[in-house]
Amino acid sequence: MLLDELKSKFISKGLTPVDELVDYVEECDRYINDEISLADLQIAMLLYLDKLALRNQALSLMINRSREPQIGDHFTEALNLAFQSITKNSLFKGLDFNVSSEHNFYLYDNRYLKPDVAGFIGAKPIFMLECKSNLGYDRQNWMDNYIKRQSALAKSGLNPNLYFLCVLTDSNWNGFSTLDPRTNKQWHTFTKKGSWYGGKNRTKRLTDGSNCNALENIVETLITYL
Repeated sequence: MLLDELKSKFISKGLTPVDELVDYVEECDRYINDEISLADLQIAMLLYLDKLALRNQALSLMINRSREPQIGDHFTEALNLAFQSITKNSLFKGLDFNVSSEHNFYLYDNRYLKPDVAGFIGAKPIFMLECKSNLGYDRQNWMDNYIKRQSALAKSGLNPNLYFLCVLTDSNWNGFSTLDPRTNKQWHTFTKKGSWYGGKNRTKRLTDGSNCNALENIVETLITYL
């Protein structure tokens, strides 16, 4: 199971994983065993991210720091773990997925990308996730960038319908248009406007503003085109 593997990796470095990571990976194992739903798994992931943010906020109080590190990398790690769990569930029985992060994927024109999260069966790319904490910094260009990458990946062997843009929160930008057919198919937001990791500056915590069906929608699309 994932928890045994996690502890083994940490022990090899002379460490033990923090409690919130253990709690989250335990929930990932429970999903593998069909003990919880995808909505439950998503809440577990958001709770893990909230706790990481609170840990950073507590350290900020100690060291008199005015802002915390960005949580984007942790969001990527959390989604990787979620999809390690999802691809081991009975829904994908008999399919030998390898889920990875930041590995070079060579494109048709000899360039390469480093997908935030990718799922392969053998050498064949099956799905890729681009993970963003929010799109406020790139609100003018994110769609053009997505379309360019989607086109390049399609020419390189990935089904374009299985290139997912995953955004942690609708806060700090306008969110995906409800009129666009890619919303909730290829584009997914995990928490509603007014939510922020750990809750800060009058915002709710991620777990209080969850779009509980984001993981479910991704998996539904994955099954449709697999």
